[in-house]
Amino acid sequence: MSKPAYFRDVARAHAALSTLHPMLLSVEKPVPLKIGLDADLIAAYPTLSRTLCRRMLRWLTTRTAYLEICREGAQRLGLEGPAGEVSARDAIYARSLVLGRRAKLGRAA
Repeated sequence: MSKPAYFRDVARAHAALSTLHPMLLSVEKPVPLKIGLDADLIAAYPTLSRTLCRRMLRWLTTRTAYLEICREGAQRLGLEGPAGEVSARDAIYARSLVLGRRAKLGRAA
């Protein structure tokens, strides 16, 4: 699959699902997502391919804005509401990615 097709398909999947779950899949106001949300989405929407669902979630969860809100103890959300908290390990990993990106761009933490 070419990059333009890949991004187009991810954008379409996000547009369709974010209209159904605007708070959960927001780009403007991201929230920590439930671990295993892909399985919940696929179960709720059987016509959604597993590959496309995972690509869309990867696109959302690797955005700097998403990583910045993944602080230890932050409430994760799933289709049914609260679904655990961000662990210390996940928070440290997210922070390391953000710091790495900033260092690459020559910005301060």
